[in-house]
Amino acid sequence: MPETLLDGALEEPANAREFVQIINSEAIRLTSLINDLLDLSKIESGALSVQLKPTRLRPLLERVINRLSRQAGRKILR
Repeated sequence: MPETLLDGALEEPANAREFVQIINSEAIRLTSLINDLLDLSKIESGALSVQLKPTRLRPLLERVINRLSRQAGRKILR
């Protein structure tokens, strides 16, 4: 993705904005994943306890479907 920006997409503001938004979104997702891994390590070591609570699955599943459908669309268009 950064290669696309370096290869000239920066000269196209609409495309550059979209790529930067995607990069930002993925950086946020990666940060969340790292934090989850750190929490998992704390749970396994006993430094953090797990408190279960009811969770609404629909919003979570909608986010997953939205993210994966965009990625699938990009793969199909290649």
